Amino acid sequence: MYFGGIRGFNSFKPPVIIPSFYRPELYIDEISVNNAPVFADTNYTYVNKLKLTPDQNKLNIHAVVKDLDIVHSNEIIYRFKNLDTVWQHLPSSRNIIFNNLASGDYKLELGYYNTKQKIPVSQRTIVISISSPFYKTILFWV
Repeated sequence: MYFGGIRGFNSFKPPVIIPSFYRPELYIDEISVNNAPVFADTNYTYVNKLKLTPDQNKLNIHAVVKDLDIVHSNEIIYRFKNLDTVWQHLPSSRNIIFNNLASGDYKLELGYYNTKQKIPVSQRTIVISISSPFYKTILFWV
C-alpha cells in the first residue's frame, strides 16, 4: 500500500499471515463401545488406554477441534500408528467409527490438520487392546 505524504510516498506492507497466539486443540467428547459409553464419570480427553473384550469390537469416538481463531478451519486427522502411514481426514466435529476390529493391539493417533499452513499436528495417542477369543488362545488348542 502506498500513500502520499509531505515528504513523498510512504509504503506500508501489512503482514500476510496474521500471528495467532492460540493453538487449536483436539478434545474427545465421548468414547463408546458397542453403542454404550465406556466411562460415565471420566473426562475422555485424558483416556490413554482401552482394554476391550473380543465382543467389544465396535468403537465410536466423538472428537472436536476447538479453535478460537477461525471456526471449522481445521480438520480432524487420525491413523493407526502401527498400521497406517497416511492420515485420514474428517471435518472438525465428527465421529470416528471402527466396526469389527480384530483382536490385537492398536495405537490410534489423533490430531488436527492445519488448513492454513497445510501441516498435520498429532496431539493424542490411545492404545487399544482387544483380547483374543478363548478359542484362539494356545491354551485352548493344547
